[in-house]
Amino acid sequence: VYFGIIAEVDAMVGTIMSALDEAGLTDSTYVFFTSDHGELAMEHRQYFKMSLYESSVRVPLIVTGPDVLRGKRVDRPVSLVDIYPTLMDMGGLEHPEGLDGHSLLPESIGGTSDRPEWVLSECHDSCCNTGCFMLRRGDWKYIAFVGYEPQLFNLREDPWEIRNLATVRPEVVAQMDGLLRRLVDYEAVDAKVKLYDKESFRRWRAEQIE
Repeated sequence: VYFGIIAEVDAMVGTIMSALDEAGLTDSTYVFFTSDHGELAMEHRQYFKMSLYESSVRVPLIVTGPDVLRGKRVDRPVSLVDIYPTLMDMGGLEHPEGLDGHSLLPESIGGTSDRPEWVLSECHDSCCNTGCFMLRRGDWKYIAFVGYEPQLFNLREDPWEIRNLATVRPEVVAQMDGLLRRLVDYEAVDAKVKLYDKESFRRWRAEQIE
């Protein structure tokens, strides 16, 4: 099944690139290839996007276009929220105030960027007991679960995320959790999401009774 999907995606990308070439737009058009989430594919006995393991949160991001260096690879983690400011730069437009993301265009064309060295993600899903908040920084990946024990993985040494190091590396947990809390009050966000879920369910139930 997955090989079939890959073949279909490859054919669609090829069709788009061929159409741009035929229209004479290849040299003046930026093309992004990415996705919204991974599929897990039963890694950790899970599927779709029900967790913050790498097989769910790690997605492709390939960019081509004018001045983009061929074969250039950015090793620092990037986020999908970086796409919008990148598009703004590509279009020569000013960034709106308060953007969370940072443009990737400078790095794409061989320059430097002052964007942060971390990326943030969160998940509130029907298959999760509570809100999940992930911080990726260098080789370290920290996941905070509101009301539950956290997870800490070293992705260079343990790319499959088998060994939770939270209890044996408390100093890293403290550092990562401190940074995470400076970025987001994850307990307050979780409480807000849970309240929204409860109120939404109560409204739905009341409508069914009527």
